[in-house]
Amino acid sequence: MPIPFQSNDPARTEATKRVSQWVRDLLAISTPQDSIAVTVYERRCGEPQFPPLETVVTVISGARFVNQIYIHMPVVDVTTQDLRQSFGAP
Repeated sequence: MPIPFQSNDPARTEATKRVSQWVRDLLAISTPQDSIAVTVYERRCGEPQFPPLETVVTVISGARFVNQIYIHMPVVDVTTQDLRQSFGAP
């Protein structure tokens, strides 16, 4: 399993928080009433047809895995439209 890309870049940190909140809004997850975790991280992508960094979003409810999506771009470039398309939302 690839190791997540780690960076101390404040722009990446802020983008990760922003994307996590967008996912919560898109999926109508409220906190703390819903015991649903949303994780967002970047990892290096070794596939030659994709950019070198991809964003991974995982949604977990309690101890149950719910969904994981891969967006083939750095987290700072992810938009709400990218999330809607990846989650199949209108």
